[in-house]
Amino acid sequence: MQPASTDRDDAAMRFSFDSQVITAFVSAALAVVVLTAMTWSVADEASRAGESVAHSHEVLNGLARIRGDTLQIELSSQNFRLSATRPSCRNGIRALPAASCCWRRFAG
Repeated sequence: MQPASTDRDDAAMRFSFDSQVITAFVSAALAVVVLTAMTWSVADEASRAGESVAHSHEVLNGLARIRGDTLQIELSSQNFRLSATRPSCRNGIRALPAASCCWRRFAG
């Protein structure tokens, strides 16, 4: 009777070891999946933040250009009021379409 109980004990220990190995493997696979999902999420958020910063720079550059064009128009207008000659007003007229185009792009 002794050998039969030894076979049962060996089978139980082998089953226990196999189940521990499978549990460890499944746990490691689950950890890899979770870490992959977290990494993807962080990378996606970083990409969105980069796009937001790029858009902010684009808006700031456009506003600076609009400010410069508006100043050019105002100076040309003042020069025209002082001298009443057409050539002094042409610089402001040339800057007007560019300023209104930029303004429409950012306002709309």
